[in-house]
Amino acid sequence: MTHNVKQTSPQYTVYQIDEKNDLCDATVKKGFWNPVGAAWMHNDNKGMNIQLKSFPLDGKLVLREIEKKEPVSDVSSVGPIIRDRY
Repeated sequence: MTHNVKQTSPQYTVYQIDEKNDLCDATVKKGFWNPVGAAWMHNDNKGMNIQLKSFPLDGKLVLREIEKKEPVSDVSSVGPIIRDRY
């Protein structure tokens, strides 16, 4: 069965979340979001194609919609440009 994908750019990023204890406080857990793939919706919006670079051992994945970044129109809002002097 073949499903057509309506976009060439992925719509979702697939993450594996590695939860580790904080080094200073063992009661606090911090998650490291490791991107492991991408996903595209089918044309009928009833499913998606998922492409993974790796698969987590615990089997848990999180899909987050990719936010479109607004182009910067005012260069002064970016801040100073720092160049290496090599």
